[in-house]
Amino acid sequence: MSETFDCDDVLHDLEHFIDGELDAERSAHLATHLGECSPCLRHADFQRKLKEIVRSKCQEEAALPGALLERIRLQIRGTATAGE
Repeated sequence: MSETFDCDDVLHDLEHFIDGELDAERSAHLATHLGECSPCLRHADFQRKLKEIVRSKCQEEAALPGALLERIRLQIRGTATAGE
């Protein structure tokens, strides 16, 4: 199957492409388009960098005051115990 991609198609599938969720053929076609279209490539690079920043920020330990952290833990335990 021969597919052609326009920029709208690429932008629609870009998140799935970056996350490795497209099938091999569609991913290859999209990669070809990105190799030939600098505006789409710039958009893809921006999306990748944004995902990296969000991922790294979400993995960092939040600096919560000790009392707040303990209240959160107690609330989680209480919710878990009530659900049993």
